Amino acid sequence: MQDVRHPHVRVKLIGEDGNVFFILGRVSQAMIREQVSDAEQKAFMAEAMSNDYDHALRVVDQWVTADSDPEDSWNHSERIDCDVCAEGDE
Repeated sequence: MQDVRHPHVRVKLIGEDGNVFFILGRVSQAMIREQVSDAEQKAFMAEAMSNDYDHALRVVDQWVTADSDPEDSWNHSERIDCDVCAEGDE
């Protein structure tokens, strides 16, 4: 299984609207909340929208931690361990 690019970004999808634009919007909001860089957000959207619905869902799973409650506390070390985010903090 592939590592999640931004494990500290948590998005609840189960029980939510399955529309792809709704899903991408939820991920985008979570990325903003967790201070993912604009460049990373744009790269995510470009990759997610480059193909069909199933591809978009696979991209979501590759980029963020899906189906967890974003209100749950997360371990700060997850952000530190996120190589992409750590680079942006420097």
